[in-house]
Amino acid sequence: MNNNPADSLEFANDFFFKEVETFLKENMKVLFRVKGGSMRPFLQDGDVVRIAPVAFDTLRRGDIILARTAFGVLLHRIVGIRKDNVRLAGDANRRLERAGREDIIGIADAAWRGSRTLEINTPYMRILAFLWYGMRPFRGHLLGLYYRCRN
Repeated sequence: MNNNPADSLEFANDFFFKEVETFLKENMKVLFRVKGGSMRPFLQDGDVVRIAPVAFDTLRRGDIILARTAFGVLLHRIVGIRKDNVRLAGDANRRLERAGREDIIGIADAAWRGSRTLEINTPYMRILAFLWYGMRPFRGHLLGLYYRCRN
């Protein structure tokens, strides 16, 4: 994965995500950089994700999806599935969002941090993500400790 900023373009979110939807409807995949920290520690600002088309009936808890929500278009993890909607949460967030069947844009099927491939859909990473989700009251302290130890 090439992380040369000269190879990157920036677009307004509304325009960009309409184009992403167009490509996905044509059964193509789309790469883009994660912006923001809502998916830390699993995805970080600057990581590259690949979004693929997805059918609602194939979604599972733990999938990272791109969806329209009341808070805008978000790349967050599915923490619950109902008949016609999903509950989403950013890995670093406490807030939950909902997205209806028609609001699902695509699924993250691969990710990279620099030249390193990130394992986002393995059973091991799904278990880690759900353990992390269950520790919501303590995550702020754990993230602070993680980043202090990392530096």
